Amino acid sequence: NSGQTISRDAAITLILIFTGLRPEELFEIKKEDINFEHLYFVAKGSKTAAGRDRLIPIVSVILPYIRNFWMLNRDSPYLITSVQGCRIDLHNWRHRKFLPLMQELGINKPDAPKRIVPYCTRHTYASLADRAGVDHETLAKLIGHTSYKLTKEVYIHERLDQFTRETDKVAALVAAFLAGSKPAA
Repeated sequence: NSGQTISRDAAITLILIFTGLRPEELFEIKKEDINFEHLYFVAKGSKTAAGRDRLIPIVSVILPYIRNFWMLNRDSPYLITSVQGCRIDLHNWRHRKFLPLMQELGINKPDAPKRIVPYCTRHTYASLADRAGVDHETLAKLIGHTSYKLTKEVYIHERLDQFTRETDKVAALVAAFLAGSKPAA
């Protein structure tokens, strides 16, 4: 972050984006669930059997934020707490912290009907992981699904530039055919 300090709510948002956790799952993580030696934590999960007790790697991008939250409110069993040291209520955090952050960043417009909400970070994670080439079954397990099919249908969102790149391949093939040359493999 080039020497800048980011807000705790931006840090929470980054953790959500780089773990694929449901926001309520992140707020349930206890300090005892974290293994700093092997850089992972255990997400207890609650929505599905596939989501329970899954290992979530801690990538280097979010490690400083995880360590910082660990050091704050040493008396609390939870990794991330409110400023007062209490367990975070998702509804309050969403309305008081996350949505104002999205407006401040220019992501959500005050009068726009479609808003980015905390759960969207899960979609962001799945889409980024898919674009990065993460193994499909591993991605499904990281998200807490039993199969990639659900992950793909619900969570992964293609972008126009992806479609354009792929369509350009078709155009190049046709152009090569019309020019009488063999297309590259």
